Amino acid sequence: MKDKAAEFITPEEQAKHKRAVGADGETAACELLGKKGYEITARNYRAGRGEIDIIARSSRHIVFVEVKTRTAGTLIQGAAAVDRGKRCSIIACARQYLDTHQLDLYPRFDVIEVYTQDGSVIEINHIENAFDGRGRPTV
Repeated sequence: MKDKAAEFITPEEQAKHKRAVGADGETAACELLGKKGYEITARNYRAGRGEIDIIARSSRHIVFVEVKTRTAGTLIQGAAAVDRGKRCSIIACARQYLDTHQLDLYPRFDVIEVYTQDGSVIEINHIENAFDGRGRPTV
């Protein structure tokens, strides 16, 4: 017979696990971007109350990336979890980044979905230009 107390996970442990899974997803997303030729310029960039998971650059774009890590079989896809409020928060944070960095690049907002199973990445979807500078989805 299993001990019920041994199966209980505290909210703190659950939050720690969620952060670790998210960090693993961001690392997988950085590796994908690197293979595609992007240069990672920042991770977990914070400005005000907002955060951008990854900032990367290509020859033409400065790319602000939101990473959503999900367990395989999850009902809500990662990109669907990037709602209007989250998009507006990312845009506000990106504006602050652009105000403090002189760049001759076009801004772009991407979403990377990372799907895992038993702790391993099984699928990554890179959605380029997922939303515009006004927060409207483009795909």
